Amino acid sequence: MCINVCKGMFLDYAIAPAEADMQVGRYNDSAIAVCCDGDLLAYDNKRVIFVDSYFKETWRYVDMTVPVTDDVRDEYLLYWYYHKFGVRIIHWWVAVMGCDITESDCGMFYLGDKTFLPALSAFDEGAASTLNSATFAAALWDRVISRTRDRYTIDAIWKELDWVSKWFSADGTYSNDLGDISPVNGTLIKRALDDTISVKQMKGGVNPKTRLPFSVKENKQISTARPHNLLHNLAKAEGSIHGVSLPAGKASLNDCRVEELKAMIIAQGGNVTGNDGNAMRKEQLIRVLTAFFQLEKQHPTQRVYFDRTREKNGLFANIDTSVQKMI
Repeated sequence: MCINVCKGMFLDYAIAPAEADMQVGRYNDSAIAVCCDGDLLAYDNKRVIFVDSYFKETWRYVDMTVPVTDDVRDEYLLYWYYHKFGVRIIHWWVAVMGCDITESDCGMFYLGDKTFLPALSAFDEGAASTLNSATFAAALWDRVISRTRDRYTIDAIWKELDWVSKWFSADGTYSNDLGDISPVNGTLIKRALDDTISVKQMKGGVNPKTRLPFSVKENKQISTARPHNLLHNLAKAEGSIHGVSLPAGKASLNDCRVEELKAMIIAQGGNVTGNDGNAMRKEQLIRVLTAFFQLEKQHPTQRVYFDRTREKNGLFANIDTSVQKMI
């Protein structure tokens, strides 16, 4: 189903049997991972969009390449430590706060930023070489409350920090688009053969949970999946809209495939779901784009975009005749 969605949205994709977040940034250095899992940063992906709520359209963009200034240090102290001491800071952070591989999803009880950051401050003046899992565990231990000491030994804290860091930097594994399995450092562990279930899974040919061929019911669900339904609440940033044009080789809207018409509307923040909740037919899509082109022609010096507010989400929503035009 995910493959159908990506194809419908004209997106490149790769399938992984597990830990897909590890491989996101490995095929393209400029890739931006989209997820709700902080593990992406621990795997050293540099740019991540964290989706807080799909339905409320709330998200955060994290760029780990932003230069560190005094203002950045004052506002994002953890980020400053990341640049000072490296990605192991993020490893230890997720070990303390909790992640997919920690002993508890909630991390270490009674530890948090109020303990973590002061413990790091003990190494502000020293050489980076003095900071390791053992010395940081000791710094945490010096600052924890009694309930934490009742639950953990200093040795247990050190081992958790150490093992989580090793996993994210060396021991974790991921699969490439051929089904080959490699650790984080990129060396080959197991090469897939063309007739293995692993390769079939990477190509989307089997159920990723059961690793069995799709049932008749599952195939029906996949074949009827409509990517446009997932795009219903998306909104294009107005500042990034610069107009729309016909696909290469197409002389008119009638020459375009339905998928191309949808892509043209979606690219401008438009809606390809009708008021009845069903996918728009080709003639409906053409009407929307015809109106769009007419507005662009009438107002060549102004940006034209689709108004996607929930209150104005009809086929022809609202036309603003002041500064910007929208349909």
